[in-house]
Amino acid sequence: MIKRYEELDSIRGLAALTVVFSHLSLSIANFFIISNFQNTPLHIFWAGHEAVIIFFLLSGFVLALPYTINKKPVYRSYIVKRICRIYLPYIVSILIGSVCFMLLSGREVKVTDWINNLWTTPINMKIVLNHIFFLGDYQSSINFVTWSLIHEMRISIIFPLLMILVMKYNWKTNIFICMFLTVIYYVINEFLKTVGYIDFSHNSYQRTIHYVGIFMIGALLAKNRDQLINVWRNKKFMFKLVFLVIGIMSYTNTWWGIKRVPYIHLEVIQDWGIALGGSIFIISSLSSNKIRNFLLLKPVHFLGQISYSLYLLHGIVLLSIIHALYGLIPYSFLILLVLISSIVLASLSYYFVERPSIAIGRKLTAVKDKNNKNRKTKVA
Repeated sequence: MIKRYEELDSIRGLAALTVVFSHLSLSIANFFIISNFQNTPLHIFWAGHEAVIIFFLLSGFVLALPYTINKKPVYRSYIVKRICRIYLPYIVSILIGSVCFMLLSGREVKVTDWINNLWTTPINMKIVLNHIFFLGDYQSSINFVTWSLIHEMRISIIFPLLMILVMKYNWKTNIFICMFLTVIYYVINEFLKTVGYIDFSHNSYQRTIHYVGIFMIGALLAKNRDQLINVWRNKKFMFKLVFLVIGIMSYTNTWWGIKRVPYIHLEVIQDWGIALGGSIFIISSLSSNKIRNFLLLKPVHFLGQISYSLYLLHGIVLLSIIHALYGLIPYSFLILLVLISSIVLASLSYYFVERPSIAIGRKLTAVKDKNNKNRKTKVA
C-alpha cells in the first residue's frame, strides 16, 4: 500500500497561503512590512513564485511514490485520475471566474498597477477556448494562476517516461539531466530572442522543459527518502538548525540581494536555489517529529486539504471583491474580506468539487484496474 505523507499536504497548504499573501501584497501600495522587508528572508511569508516551485517538487514526490515500491500505475488509469484531480476543479474555477468577470469587471478601479492591468481583456470565445484547452497567455483574463496548471498537466502526461530515468540512474546522473534541461530551456530562450520571437509567457513550452527538472528532483526525493530521512535523524540539532537556515536562505534567494551577482540573478538559477530550499523543507518535515506534529495540527492540515482550491480561487475572489467593493469600505477591511472569503470558498470547493472529482476519477478507473488484475492473475 502506498503511504500517504499527510505532512506534505500541509506544506502545500502553507505554500498556497503564501501565494495568497503574495497577491494580496501586490494589491497593497507601500505596505510597511512589504516595503521594508521585501528583500530579506522574511519574504518567505509572501513568496508566490517560490510556492509554485514547492508545488512542482511535491507533485514529483507524490507521483513517484508508486514507482518506488514497485507499483507502477497503468498509464490509462493514471492519466484519467490525474485529469479528474487537476482539470475538473480547474474548469469549475474558470466557470466561476467567467461569471464574476462578466458581472463585476466593468467598474473601473485604481489600486496598484498589477491590479489595474488584470481583468482588462473582455471575455470572448477565443479566451474561453484558450482556457479550456490550455492555450495562450492568461495574465490578464479570468484567472491569472492558470499558467502553473498548464505546466502541471504537460509534465503529468509525460511523467511515467521521466520515472524511467529516475529509477534507472543514480541521483548524480539524474541531477545532471535536470540541470541539462535547464540549459536547454535557456539556450532556446536566447535563440528565440535573437530571431525576434516575443512569446516568453509564464506558460511557454520552453519553460515547461525547465520545470521538468523540478518534478524530477521531487521524484528523486521520493526515491531516496529513506536514506535522506536516516541521514537527517542521525545528525545533531545544530546541524539540522544550520541546514534549515540554509533552506530558508536558498528558498528566498531571489530577494535578499543575490540579483547583484552576475548571472546568478537568472531566473532559472534562482529556481534551483528555491528547489534546494524546498527540498530541505520536505525532508525535514518527513524526518522531524516536531515539524511533523506542527504540520499535522488540524488548522494547518486542513489548509493543506483545501490548498488546491485555495490556489485556484483566491485570485478570482480578490478581483471580484475589489471590483465590487473598492471605495465602499476601508481597503484594509477589503483585504481581510478577500482572505476570509478565499478560505471559505476554497473549503466549499474542496468538499463539493475536489472530492467528487477525485471520486469520479476512481470510479472511471475502478473497472479497468479490476480487469487488469484479473488478467494478470490468469496469466500467472
